[in-house]
Amino acid sequence: MAVVTSPVIGHDLDEILDRDLPWDRLFGSTVLVTGASGMLPSYAVYSLLALNDRHGAGITVHGLVRNEAKARRLLADVLDRPDFHLVVHDVSQPLELPGPLDYVIHGASPARPVLHGTDPVATIKANLLGSFHLLDLSVAKRSRGFALMSSAEVYGVQPTSAELIEEQSYSGFDILAPRACYAEGKRAAETICAAYQAQFGIECRVARFGHVYGPGMALDDSRVQADFAANVVAGQDIVLTSDGSAVRTYTYVADAIAGLFYALLRGDQMAYNIADPGGLVSIRRLAELFTQVRPEKSLRLVFTNEPAARSYSPATRQALSSRRLAALGWRPLVGLPAGLDRMVTELEAATRRLPRSPVRPGIGDHPQRRPPLPPTRRRPRLASHHAICRRGSVLPRLSRYPPDAQVRCHHGSEPGHGRRPRRHRPALAHRWQPRTHPDQAPVARGPHDSRHQAVVHTFLRHDELHKSACRIKQRACRGGAPSWGFLRS
Repeated sequence: MAVVTSPVIGHDLDEILDRDLPWDRLFGSTVLVTGASGMLPSYAVYSLLALNDRHGAGITVHGLVRNEAKARRLLADVLDRPDFHLVVHDVSQPLELPGPLDYVIHGASPARPVLHGTDPVATIKANLLGSFHLLDLSVAKRSRGFALMSSAEVYGVQPTSAELIEEQSYSGFDILAPRACYAEGKRAAETICAAYQAQFGIECRVARFGHVYGPGMALDDSRVQADFAANVVAGQDIVLTSDGSAVRTYTYVADAIAGLFYALLRGDQMAYNIADPGGLVSIRRLAELFTQVRPEKSLRLVFTNEPAARSYSPATRQALSSRRLAALGWRPLVGLPAGLDRMVTELEAATRRLPRSPVRPGIGDHPQRRPPLPPTRRRPRLASHHAICRRGSVLPRLSRYPPDAQVRCHHGSEPGHGRRPRRHRPALAHRWQPRTHPDQAPVARGPHDSRHQAVVHTFLRHDELHKSACRIKQRACRGGAPSWGFLRS
């Protein structure tokens, strides 16, 4: 029985389980994987479940996620399995998990560079507080092992003379930059692991990944490998905003997760670099390889001098040395050209499975447009011209009101009684907010609520219009929160 329906991921899982590893150490254990809907943690989940299918290992997997809707979409293949349990929880909060717990694989952390600038607090909380809470849980459960998914960002900006970065080659960076939340968070999480291992005896292993690519990466991830893959899937030329001379180590996701299991099951050191030596290329060379994945599309590189829209890592060279991990028997199996082909193949298949959407195709968190209503549930037709607001919001027919009811629109000043408002395009229509109290007039929000003056629409009976029109309380909008107008008696 296949764990997943994707043939690409299924082939990756076979390669992972074919590794010469003491898998029997995991038999009959309970494993908690945090951030289970992410690319790397999801492969860890699939590998453990595939171990059950191949060897009857009897492993119970708890997948911890924060976004339940995203997890149910991305982990749909394993949600109904009896050996997998979805745990919806914020890792920055204390966690209570019933039953035994033998291993913890901590991969919950915002990894997209764009999130490090827009939400640095959540980034550092997931690494610091998440590590504290999970290690406290491991101590209480007397767990046998703890694995932290870390990053090459902990090494900081290396000198230009550095050829390969060893596990002790630490350097610095600007700790006051908001983007430092990710690198400092990973550094602190590693120190926390070392402290718990020294004081409580928890066996901790730190996997420092370089740049990882493969199935499961969202096309809106904002890292270069995701941007290039999105261009190939969409049939667009790859645009470089620099000369592409920065050098990185790119590792296929299946090889990276195999390295994590080598460190967890065979490792005797705390930290291990996980990087494919054959994936050490410049960004420009990576873009060229992406264009060669689908030669029939005749894609090309386009260079521009425009500044980058988002900040990347300031390090110009991140070449990790994997000699320590190779001493345990690990070696990469998927080269860069073959890995890029697998990645694009899976992303193309995932794009075909998605419903049609006006946004760029991908497997990330793109908002999907709601499907059209069936003919029996169409929105009501418009009433008279009084039901059309000058600012563009279209009001539905109020069939539940008596014939003498009229509709008026207020925008902060007394409207002219005989003035006929202009008609606007139906594309600016907005849905109604329901009536929640008998004494409260229903209110609809206009398209200009994000401005300083709120737009309040009130529905009054004809005999109450002149009496109550000036008593409408208008509220300024705060961050798009729902606003209501109230009538005072």
